[in-house]
Amino acid sequence: MNMAELGRAAAWTWAAVLLVGAATGCAFFSPFSSCEGTGAALRALDADPVLQVRPPEAAPATGLDLAGGDCTDDSGDAWLSAERMYSHPGTPRQVLDHYRAVLPAQGWSLRGPDAVDDPVHPVRVLSFSHGSSGRELTLAFETPDTLVQWYDYRPGPETAGHTWYLLMVEEGV
Repeated sequence: MNMAELGRAAAWTWAAVLLVGAATGCAFFSPFSSCEGTGAALRALDADPVLQVRPPEAAPATGLDLAGGDCTDDSGDAWLSAERMYSHPGTPRQVLDHYRAVLPAQGWSLRGPDAVDDPVHPVRVLSFSHGSSGRELTLAFETPDTLVQWYDYRPGPETAGHTWYLLMVEEGV
């Protein structure tokens, strides 16, 4: 392979990497390499109205304060996230149906499979993307065991049988 062919192969490889990144919503380049200076962007993300969208029967997890957001810069680029935890007396399907009904009107689209009822391979995490903002929304179904393990949170007996889920909005900065 001569140098011209090698250069073209490298260019095509980078083009493919960038295309896949753009198609999947991955941000390869960020103006921040650390969390320093991201305070205003983090506050704006934490105030995103999508974090308050929930089915009428859903309630915030009492005593579990996830407000404030977080910045992670362990990959060389800063990545912001903000979360809310909710409890719903219905099924994961009812929760998903609510978000599938209301989020498209706000510019969000479901990414990936919609197989939350599949008994063999149940989907525990669903992703939505927001085309105009570049933000990603994750809806992660939790169990009482994971609430204790990951959040040191013990749901009360009044929520026995409820569907627990985390909403997390993320943005590369």
